[in-house]
Amino acid sequence: MIGGYRQNHVTEKAMDYMHGMWHQGFEPDEVTHINMLVACVKSGDIEIGRRIIDWMVCPSLSSWNAILSGYSQNENHNEAIKLFREMQFRGVQPDCTTLAIIVSSCAGMGPSGGRKTDALENTVTWNEMIHGYAQNGRNEEAVSVYKDMIVSGEEPNGITFVVVLTACSHSGLVDTGIEIFNSMKLEHSVDQLLDHNTCIIDALGHAGRFHEAEVLIDRMPYKDDPTVREVLLSSSNMYSSLGRWEEAKVVRKMMGDKQVLKNPGYSWVESKNRMEVFDADDDIRMVVDKFQAANI
Repeated sequence: MIGGYRQNHVTEKAMDYMHGMWHQGFEPDEVTHINMLVACVKSGDIEIGRRIIDWMVCPSLSSWNAILSGYSQNENHNEAIKLFREMQFRGVQPDCTTLAIIVSSCAGMGPSGGRKTDALENTVTWNEMIHGYAQNGRNEEAVSVYKDMIVSGEEPNGITFVVVLTACSHSGLVDTGIEIFNSMKLEHSVDQLLDHNTCIIDALGHAGRFHEAEVLIDRMPYKDDPTVREVLLSSSNMYSSLGRWEEAKVVRKMMGDKQVLKNPGYSWVESKNRMEVFDADDDIRMVVDKFQAANI
């Protein structure tokens, strides 16, 4: 019945029918709610749709997306952003459809018009969208949203750069990451802090671009920070796990040269009533040869 009203864009009659269901003790199901919300969007009765969301005990993500889409299509972008925040406050995680709707609304709003509070809120929303894509493994789309943010005139902050540089590192977009990293101070007056530097070191290390990583470490004021060691160890371990021993040795050597190498760990293996000792810097092929020789 409500589906028929929806097709004929008779929102008020559909609402009356829903009220009748409630008065008779029937709780409308998910399909009923979605039909009603779609009817509201198509007829432009967005506020009625908003009331439906407010009445629902636990709106599904599809319900949230339907009303968010309505606000965005009707260019009520401020309300779309507010509803997006309410959705998150109620513990509903956005999906890529949600994020695409909010990207559209943020782009439609343009820059914040100079009000500091609005600017901060809009930047937080952009950051959440970039993070949302990255968290779902859609790193290239996260970078694309960052670029949309810049085109819209909204100013990124330090958190924006941590999120987008991490996305660049995870997706192998090393040159894009370097370009964004270099733009921080020059174009946006944002300081390059430890987290930003380690994102780029991680990207360069995983791409095998050790000389560039070395140059960056030389010029950064954080090379003694334990985080740098952890990032380099991650690259070394990655190459070791892939059997790429030469690259792993290059990373370990660089760690030693830059004095960020911690004391190596040791392992003991019992062999023919003897204890063979190996440290973490031993070449794996040497370890195998040593162990085999002990068992001859």
